[in-house]
Amino acid sequence: MPFMILYASVTGKAESIATLIAEKSEERCLHFTKKCLSELSDFDLDNQKYFIIISSTTGDGEQPEKAQPFLKLLRKRNNRKEKLINFNYTILGLGDSNYSQFCNGPKLIHTKLQSLGGKTFYEPGWADDGIGLDVVVEPWIDGIWTYLYKFESIKHVPNKAKP
Repeated sequence: MPFMILYASVTGKAESIATLIAEKSEERCLHFTKKCLSELSDFDLDNQKYFIIISSTTGDGEQPEKAQPFLKLLRKRNNRKEKLINFNYTILGLGDSNYSQFCNGPKLIHTKLQSLGGKTFYEPGWADDGIGLDVVVEPWIDGIWTYLYKFESIKHVPNKAKP
């Protein structure tokens, strides 16, 4: 699969956005896998190259419970000094600026991925429920297709023999 859609939800909003991206990807005949962050394994980290992460926050910017197993995987990698050199990702964080730790949970994931060598292929989005999530979510989704088409074309590029 050229890319993986990952989500961690508290109230279901991050999951519904992941489902929307999955549905639009199907309409565009793009190949992907969709999983909850709690289902991700070391195998997935090593055998996928492109990831779309949608994560919400709870309370004052805390991680959703479903993101905890993923963070545990990242801590293990860090302890073993294993870099994520082929990990290309983007992240959409959902939060509420009425709290002092706006989008802290998703921003922590972003920081940990970068510290392990992960690279962003598309600018992260930080959606604010205080002004309306759609202000960021809709344009962020609209902008991602150019990148996803590139992943699909990478898979179809024939290997050219060197002269």
